[in-house]
Amino acid sequence: MFHLHAGECVFLYEEIFERRCYAGNGLRLDQNAPGCIFDVGANIGMATYFFHKEYPGKKIFAFEPNPRAFEVLSANVARLGIEATVLSCALSDSPGTAKLTHYPNKSCMSGLYADPEADARTTRAYMINEGMDPEDADFLLSETFAPEQYDCTLTTVSSIIDRDRIESIDLLKIDVEKAELDVLRGIRSEHWPLIRQAVIEVHDFGGRLASIRGLLETHGFHSTVKQDPKLKGTGLYDLIAVRPDEETRGSRAR
Repeated sequence: MFHLHAGECVFLYEEIFERRCYAGNGLRLDQNAPGCIFDVGANIGMATYFFHKEYPGKKIFAFEPNPRAFEVLSANVARLGIEATVLSCALSDSPGTAKLTHYPNKSCMSGLYADPEADARTTRAYMINEGMDPEDADFLLSETFAPEQYDCTLTTVSSIIDRDRIESIDLLKIDVEKAELDVLRGIRSEHWPLIRQAVIEVHDFGGRLASIRGLLETHGFHSTVKQDPKLKGTGLYDLIAVRPDEETRGSRAR
């Protein structure tokens, strides 16, 4: 794959293809059923490629507002023959424009709410949990979070549903570095029943995890929360949300 940083590309491959963070945990997709996948925060397209390989023929919408990452995403989609619509925008709670912070050495942590000091602390905790010496972690992180800023376009999940006349979203994958609640607030009430499953990286600050779980439960989802042991102490969690009828269907299949 084309990439912005070789080490980051290897990390994404291991997380998505080897540890299969977007498979299992109650998530079930039928490649022959109608519906599509929303990859919100697609970065260079590693998850988009995973969905393409796992569910060939399933329509994918890949959203990436970072212009540097979007260029690589588009190149990977073309090179790998992925059936995907790639959109250079961020999903939020309302249309508009915003400033996006890009980290050239850590593009997957770029975003609308980027905070270099906080993001460095999160990465440092991960590195130490992985067994790295704290002084070595500090040395490696000294230039990692030097920010660049770009203007980006904002739209909403509901705007895309309206525009493309989408009838079903099999999986809503969200990895948007602290903007996950904004994405969910951009779904109008009449569109929630179209979403069957979701997997969301949640940054738990200001009660964000409880707010997102409550919102999903209000709209009929059962949710579970997991945390990679390497992320202990970071406030980063994976939330998996599935409708009860999907759980029942999966039980019958087994």
